[in-house]
Amino acid sequence: TVLELIKNYDYLPYIKEKAEPGPEGLTLPTKEEIDNLENNNPVRVYRLTLLHPSLTLHSQGGRLEAGLRCADIVHQVPMYPLRNVRAGSVMHPPSRTILNNCHSNITVTLMDTWVKLIIEKSSYKLLSMDKATFSYRCLLFKQFWKNLYQKHGDLSLKIDSTQLNSSMPQLAMCMSIVENVLQCKKVESSNLISDCNGKQHPIVSSLFTGTYFAWTWTQEIYTLALGIDGASVSLKGHGRVKPVPIFTGISQISSKNLKLANVGNS
Repeated sequence: TVLELIKNYDYLPYIKEKAEPGPEGLTLPTKEEIDNLENNNPVRVYRLTLLHPSLTLHSQGGRLEAGLRCADIVHQVPMYPLRNVRAGSVMHPPSRTILNNCHSNITVTLMDTWVKLIIEKSSYKLLSMDKATFSYRCLLFKQFWKNLYQKHGDLSLKIDSTQLNSSMPQLAMCMSIVENVLQCKKVESSNLISDCNGKQHPIVSSLFTGTYFAWTWTQEIYTLALGIDGASVSLKGHGRVKPVPIFTGISQISSKNLKLANVGNS
């Protein structure tokens, strides 16, 4: 058949692949070249904004809903990255403006994220998150940079506050709904429904504020940073029962450096 002929025959491409530019023949930029790069630094910005997106998973006796108020995705790249890289890679230290135009940036911001479990006529909010920001920054044309301490990239995740409220039957019901949808088979959930609507199971309520995660790397050094400004966990009953605190406090994890050497260098 035609498909078998295509697989067995090695067709030559019409256009040869462009070779990656190399760092050969680099010279220190003049003051005039540096001024031109710093004063003329256009960027290309791609932006996608989603308002009130939501996802609903249906199953027998209940459904799982997730959504958010706004999702903002921004991708920013310099218009002339190679010019900036050729100049910045030989400067010690490189100009902040020129170095910034040697990176590609992606930022994702989520506002007012929530997850709900709806069983018959009852609704349970399992998760609510105020604001979450994910950012990824990548150095372009890494083959030009010879400084071992020059950052090749970094990513971070910041969450202002996250609240979780769930009981064991509610978690089991969520897993049952996801399993039902993914495997396309009927899962018996009558017992889970009665347990979720019952009042004999306590609800575990958790609140985390100022959650922070960061990961940066150079050619040989990797740095990890974790932090939580505040955390609390408590047990809540149904009705007006006063919650029982389990844990309340502030925790901070300092950044850790991990140095890895390339094979053959040490």
